[in-house]
Formats: sequence, C-alpha cells, structure tokens
Amino acid sequence: MVNPGLSYKVPSWALAVVSCLLWSSAFAGVKTGLQHAPPLFFAGLRFTLAGILLIPLAGSPLKYLRELRGSPFLPFKVGIFQTVLLYSLFFLSLNLVPGSVGAVVNGMLPLWAALAAHVLLKDDKMGRRMLVSLGIGFGGIVLLSVTRNGGVPGEIGGPELVGIFLMLGASFANVLGQIVVYHSRGTMNSMVLTSSQFILGGLMLLGISRIVEGAFVLPPAPVFWGALIYLGFLSAAAFSIWFHLLSVRGEKVSVIGIWQFLIPVAGAALSWLIIPGDDPSWPVFSGMILIASAIIYFFYPSNRSPE
Repeated sequence: MVNPGLSYKVPSWALAVVSCLLWSSAFAGVKTGLQHAPPLFFAGLRFTLAGILLIPLAGSPLKYLRELRGSPFLPFKVGIFQTVLLYSLFFLSLNLVPGSVGAVVNGMLPLWAALAAHVLLKDDKMGRRMLVSLGIGFGGIVLLSVTRNGGVPGEIGGPELVGIFLMLGASFANVLGQIVVYHSRGTMNSMVLTSSQFILGGLMLLGISRIVEGAFVLPPAPVFWGALIYLGFLSAAAFSIWFHLLSVRGEKVSVIGIWQFLIPVAGAALSWLIIPGDDPSWPVFSGMILIASAIIYFFYPSNRSPE
C-alpha cells in the first residue's frame, strides 16, 4: 500500500508538470496523423503501440503476467474510461465544434476532477482554497481559448451542442478513469497497469474503427509513422507518470489535477513557436497569468495544507 509519509527524490509536482507538458505537445502529432488515417484507427494504433513500448519497462514477462492474474479486470476498467471512451468521444467532439470551444470545455478538466473527487472520494474534498483556484484557472482557460480564433465567438447550437456534450463526456471519462486508478493504488504495478490498459483500450478502438470507419490500409507516408511513434512514446511516458502519482504515491485526483491547467498554456506557447502566423496577444497572456496565479495560490506556501 502507499506510504503517505514516504519522500521521493523527484517531487510529485515536478512529475505532474512533466506529464502535462508532454500532453500539451501532442497536438501537432495528432493533426499530422489525422491527415493520413481516420481518427479511431489512428488512436487505436497510437495506444496499442504505447502499451507495447512499456512492456519491457514493466519487469519480466512472468512478473507482468502475475500482476495481470492478480487483478485481471482492472486494466479493462481503466482502458474503457482512459482510452476507449476518452479518446473516441474526444475525436468525435472535435469533428463538431470549433477548436476554441473544444479547448474551453476540455480545459475545464481540473474542475471536473475536483467535483468528481469531492462526490466519489471520501478523502478528497474541496475547500475554499481549491474553489478559488479553480475559479481563477477557469477564467484563464476562457481568456486563452476564446482568443485562439481571433476572438470571434460563434453561435452554439445543433451539432455544436452535441459536440460540447461529447467533450464533456470525454472529460468525465478521463476523471472516472483517474478515480479507478486512485482506488486501485497498491493492487497492481503502475507500469503494468498503464501498459495493459493501453493495449486493451487500443485494440478495442481498432475494433470499433473497423465497424465504424471500415477497413483501412496503413499509409506509407514517413510523416505518418513519425507522428505515430512520437505519440506512442509520449502517451507511454505521460500516462506512466500520472498513474504512478495516483496509484503509487497516492496523490489526490483533485490536487494533481490543478496542474492540468498547464496543458492549454503550454499548447498555446508551442503553437507560437511551431505554427506560422500564430502570434501571442494580450488576452492570451492575461489568461496565462490567471492560470499561473491559480496554481501559485493553491500550492503556496508549500508547507501548508489546502483549506
């Protein structure tokens, strides 16, 4: 079981930041891959590859199999939430809503994580400090996102409303998967759990793709394979770190979730560096400052428990 008093050489906040920065860099790879393959098929390949890449890091094959025999249904449950539902709903949503709207809804993930943890976990309740931090952070997400397409809001209704609900469903699936991992802490090696849920979830996505998207032949384009390999390594690293924080260190879902406000910030900064014509603006800078303020307010001073 987890020893809450155990100290680690690398602090949890640093690992959470690394994981969020990795996730924020996935946008370019996803956009590249989707130019050559349908979304569910590409997602299935991505996560199956990520799971396979982690097998050598999970210990010997016998240890891997022993871990799976000890909790045979846990990887299936996590894979359903964290891979199948999360990414199928996420991709379907982005086909219906503008990127700015999707960013606002998806950027509210720390808020959903805190609310779900408050309701479903006895030891993870919200206090005043967390509520204030979430409010400030959400304000930053809105400023950061609504200015991404020139700051011109569009009318929301019909298919876009469906897309918003799909994105909400993806966010809730993500949070529920994290709660399953948190509940299971100490029952399975975190690397084995990450690897096996990726493989199961990825294979299920490929099966759904065969039904929904039809047969598909792998494209020969080197850029596709480069994006796939990069995303496979990225997913393996980011989710391994996050599952380690939840299942080994026993970090609370709501507390480390605050760091996920960094994902749209880092994503915006990367887009300024990579995408021609995408330049920063004062509203975007203001949003970043609000998000940074939310994180600083929640975690400072570090020796004081959140209220």
